[in-house]
Amino acid sequence: MSDKDNDANTHHPTAVDTAQMLSKRFDVVSGQYFYATKDGGEWSTWDVPHALIIPLEEPQLERQRQLENERQNIAIQREERRKERLELINKRNARFNRDEEREQLKKEAEEEEQRDNIWKAACEQGKANGLVRINWQKLGYVSNRIYTFREDCGRDLTDLWIVGNELESVDKIPYYCRELKRLSLASNRIVNLGDDEDLIHLSQLTHLNLLRNQLETLPSNIGYLRNLICLELANNRLVELPLEFGYLSALNRINLECNKLSCLPETLGQMKCELINLNSNMLTSLPNCIGDMPNLKILCVCDNQLSCLPAKIGNSKTLEVIHASKNEITELPYTFVYLSSLECLWLDFNVKMSALPFNFHFLTKLKELKMEGNVDMVLPTTDTLLKGPEEVLRWSERRLGASQFARAQNILLTVQDVLKQVGKYKIGGLNGMPSHHSLYEQNVSQDGHEWYQFPP
Repeated sequence: MSDKDNDANTHHPTAVDTAQMLSKRFDVVSGQYFYATKDGGEWSTWDVPHALIIPLEEPQLERQRQLENERQNIAIQREERRKERLELINKRNARFNRDEEREQLKKEAEEEEQRDNIWKAACEQGKANGLVRINWQKLGYVSNRIYTFREDCGRDLTDLWIVGNELESVDKIPYYCRELKRLSLASNRIVNLGDDEDLIHLSQLTHLNLLRNQLETLPSNIGYLRNLICLELANNRLVELPLEFGYLSALNRINLECNKLSCLPETLGQMKCELINLNSNMLTSLPNCIGDMPNLKILCVCDNQLSCLPAKIGNSKTLEVIHASKNEITELPYTFVYLSSLECLWLDFNVKMSALPFNFHFLTKLKELKMEGNVDMVLPTTDTLLKGPEEVLRWSERRLGASQFARAQNILLTVQDVLKQVGKYKIGGLNGMPSHHSLYEQNVSQDGHEWYQFPP
C-alpha cells in the first residue's frame, strides 16, 4: 500500500469529531480558554494535542477591555453630539435674547416716550393758569419739564398735583419750584421731605397735601412755611411732631388722622388754626395749650387712648365741636362746662365714663350730644340721654337745684345747732357781759363743758 493510500485511509478529525473528543476548559490564572480530551466521560488530561489545530477563544479580560473601549467611544461621541446640540441651542437663545432685548429696549423707549408725552401735555395745559395736574399715572418720577416750566412756558408754576404716581421722594421740587402755592403729592410712597434746607425754598406755599404716604418724621424746618394755610398729613406713619410745628402761625386746618402720634408739642398753643383732626392715633393725653388756641373751633380726637381731657380746655371761647369717641375717658374736667360756644359733643364708647360734671347745663348752645355705648353711665341715666341734649341740660339744672337745696338744708341745720348751744351754755354773754372767750379760742372748756368753737 502506498503512502497516498495510507493518507487516504487516514481519518482526519472533523469539527464534530473534535467537539466529541475535546472539552472546553478555562484557566482562571491566565484567563484563557483551552480544550482538553475526553476519556470515558471523565476529564483526563489538560494537554492539547499539538497535531490538532483548534482556534482558541479570545480571553474574557481582553473582550471586556474591548467592550469598555467601545462604550467609552460611544460616550465620547454622545458627549460631542450633546455639546454640538448645546452650542446650537445657545446660539439660537443668544439670537432670541438679542431679539428680545431689542424688543424690550424698544418697548421701554416707547413707554418712556409715552410718559414724556404725558408730562409734555400736562405742561402745555398749564401754560394758561400755571397749574400742572398729573394724577394716577404711576409714572414713578418727576420730569425735568417741571423744573424747566418757567423757561419753557413763560410763566411761574404755582399749582402742582402729582397724585398716585408712586413717587418715593419730593425730588428737586422744593429747589426748582419756589413759586408754588399749592402742592399735592397724595397717594405716593414718600418717606421723607428731603434735606433740612429744602422746604425753606417753598416759603410761598399755602396748601400742602401729603395724604397716604409713608412719612415717619417731619423736618424741623417745616416751621418756615409761614404762609401755609392747609396741611394734610393723614394716613402716614408719623410718631411725633417737631416743636417747630407750632410756628405754622397761618395754618387754618390740620389733618393728622390715621398716624401713630402718642403726644403733641406744647407749641400748638401759638397756632391759629380752626380745625385739628387727630382721629385714629395713639394719643394718651392732650397738651393744656389746646385751650389757649385762639381760633380753634373743631377738635377731633376719636379712636385714641385718652383717659381725660386737659383741665385748661375750658379756657377756650371758640370751641364749637369736640369729637372724642372711642377713648378711655372716665370723667370730664370741672372746667369743661365753661365752653360757652360748644354746640356738638361726641363722647360715645368711652365705656369707663359714669357721670357728667355738675353745671353741665352751662353749655347752653349744645345741640348734639352722643353718649352711646357708655355702659357705666349713671348720671344721667340712659333714658335721659336718649331724649337728647335739651333733656340732659334740664336734668343737669334739676340736679343742681337738688344739690343747692340739700346744701341750704345742711346750713340751716348747722345754724340751728349753733343756736341751741348758745342758749344752753349761754356763751353769748349775759346782762351786757362780753362773750365767752371760748368763742375765739380752740379747745377751751369750763365747768366740764366743751364750748362751741367758731372757725377763725
